[in-house]
Amino acid sequence: MNVIHATTAHTRYDTRIFHRECVNLTDHCSVSLFVADNFEDEVVQKVNIKSVTKNKNRFIRVFFMTKALFSLNRKNSIIHLHDPELFLVAIILKIFRFKVVVDIHEDFAKQIYLKNYIPNFLKPIFSRLYIIYEKFILTFVDFAVVCTPSFLNRKKSILVGNYMSQNEISSLRKAQSEDIPKTSSFIYSGALSEERGLFNLLDLAEKLKISNTKLIIAGTFANEELEAKAMLHDGWSNVDYLGYVDRESLLQIQKSCKAGVILFNNVGQYNLASSVKLFEYLACELPILMPDFGEWVELNKTYNLGYNTQTDNINTKIIDSLISHNQSQKYRDGVNKFFEKFSLDKCIIDLVLSYREIFKYVR
Repeated sequence: MNVIHATTAHTRYDTRIFHRECVNLTDHCSVSLFVADNFEDEVVQKVNIKSVTKNKNRFIRVFFMTKALFSLNRKNSIIHLHDPELFLVAIILKIFRFKVVVDIHEDFAKQIYLKNYIPNFLKPIFSRLYIIYEKFILTFVDFAVVCTPSFLNRKKSILVGNYMSQNEISSLRKAQSEDIPKTSSFIYSGALSEERGLFNLLDLAEKLKISNTKLIIAGTFANEELEAKAMLHDGWSNVDYLGYVDRESLLQIQKSCKAGVILFNNVGQYNLASSVKLFEYLACELPILMPDFGEWVELNKTYNLGYNTQTDNINTKIIDSLISHNQSQKYRDGVNKFFEKFSLDKCIIDLVLSYREIFKYVR
């Protein structure tokens, strides 16, 4: 069984696509990843990575990706698509009797409301049209993979959460037990935008000055204008900005910090506690500063992972508690229960079984 994951919108080392899905699938089947980037073909951790085009134009990327997918042997291949811009291609592939899976990374209908280039009066219309479009696509494909339990109401869907495998957690904890000195730093890693709480982070950095604690930010800005605006904020002087950091280096940096930070605004889908960084912070045994809305409240109440806060008005007492936080047995037990509940290994097994189920109906 050959499984081909395809993306025209994500990087080849995307955490969900490459690390969570492709790498963990290699123990069960042959895995390839088709991407559209400026790098050479390579094999990494048993995943065959192939770039189908270097063109920056979205429509040309989709065209060349479609051409590459049609060159595959439909009898022994499963095509796993990761971008809404490729979902229409799924219908064409199904017409030609390919086995096709789509992966829903986010609630795109809600995210439409965050697109600044769409006029406000059109956003409700486009959002509703996307819901109809997605339902239409799901009637054609073999099944859908979703990233969070709240998406399982979609037709023919199975869950592969943004979780971590037991091997990955164990290796991080083993490294954690080594002599890695702690720094007086909090960390945020991920994309930088207003909806993801960029200015909440800078407000936090300003408050951290009092306790002589730095805020490390690892990630890229949505645009240059936003970066320039961030640098004018009073909190920027207390930020150690690293830009893009490769995953292995980032995990080492996280393990040296005192706390992980997630300060999303309550817009779009950011009320969902499905962030990739949540799992990586916890695997590095960091307490979390997290929002006080949506799923984040019940998550922390159940597993005792850190502290909830108003993301745009962070309580200084909570900051002090994070700085002095010790890894109590209650915290460790909560993290262990969290990883037992949210297991990537179980999800991957379910995904493999769903792949195999498709082949039962091959003619």
